[in-house]
Amino acid sequence: FSMNPSMVDYFSISSSLEEKYGSPASFSPEKMVWEDGKVTLSLERPLTLKYMDTAVFNSLLDQSRVQQGVREMLQQDFLDSF
Repeated sequence: FSMNPSMVDYFSISSSLEEKYGSPASFSPEKMVWEDGKVTLSLERPLTLKYMDTAVFNSLLDQSRVQQGVREMLQQDFLDSF
């Protein structure tokens, strides 16, 4: 979700999230992240709120690694054919 900074500010959203979910699992000047094992919620600058299903995200990440591995194997096969 991209928030409109003229309607709400980063500090207000971060305060609300901390009040509801506690201290973030990690934070930096760029973002704050809350995790519970099932969901990852991140508040990022510029004013963006991301909600990710951890299982779905990890599954997509695993698929991308498999595709990358296949791509590397095909590239190596191509290079080996010379």
